[in-house]
Amino acid sequence: MKVSATPKSSKRREEFLEAAGDLFLRNGFDNVSIDDIIARSGGSKTSIYRDFGGKDALFLESILQRCKRTLQPIMRPIPASEDPVATLLNFGVQFLKCVLSEDGILCHRIVMAEARRFPEVGQAFYAAGPQSVYRVLSKIFLQIEKQSRIAKGSADALARHFHGMILTELQMARLLANIPMPDDAQLRSHVENAIKTLLPEP
Repeated sequence: MKVSATPKSSKRREEFLEAAGDLFLRNGFDNVSIDDIIARSGGSKTSIYRDFGGKDALFLESILQRCKRTLQPIMRPIPASEDPVATLLNFGVQFLKCVLSEDGILCHRIVMAEARRFPEVGQAFYAAGPQSVYRVLSKIFLQIEKQSRIAKGSADALARHFHGMILTELQMARLLANIPMPDDAQLRSHVENAIKTLLPEP
């Protein structure tokens, strides 16, 4: 018979996930022990093994939780707009703020480092991140297509081009050169330049 979680046990479980997420993101899987997690969160090994089964399962759940939380701002429905180009600009800026944030960069690093060992993490991150963003961008470009501003049938391809144009340079600089997070004005200018490159003047 399954015992329902109590408020206390649910709170303890969340404390384990928060502590594990912080440590795994910053130190990697191999450099974090169950004892390290307990030292930060409190509790006991018995509780961790009862709630998660072990370090592997705790890693999976804590990283997926943190990655989904980081991407949450861009998973909300896009408000309807009479100007899909304005929607594209606003979404592009919000997207970059998520993926270039400290947690966004840390999530990317840990997923890339551990995707072979934990393919579920890589698959879930890809589904929640790039695939979801492609779908949103395709919908926005479809609205632009309906205004005859791009070639018919080009919305999906342009969505992927736009994604790469706004993300690749800044993300690589953040990941590899550890450049500071661009401010809102810089992000907006960066996205505006991509839009001007892809879309002809009306």
